[in-house]
Amino acid sequence: MNSKTPTAKPDIDPTTPLLLTAEAAAQALSVPEATVRNLHRTGQLRGIIIGKHLRFSPVALRSFVEHLDEEAESTDAAWTRAAATGS
Repeated sequence: MNSKTPTAKPDIDPTTPLLLTAEAAAQALSVPEATVRNLHRTGQLRGIIIGKHLRFSPVALRSFVEHLDEEAESTDAAWTRAAATGS
């Protein structure tokens, strides 16, 4: 009888990359690669450094876009309020 508890295998799809290059992240965001690197350098986009290589997780990209979307909603609401008050 084996007394070892079976370990759960991570749910990883080998056809989907876990991390993206700056070039692939830029393509996913539809912006130039330099923009992705600048966003990372300024702390706006979370990246992972592996050795000398900068990589981005899909979760970090989604989080960044969600943050931008929230900011856009706030700006839209402010413009709507200003228009309603005639400011």
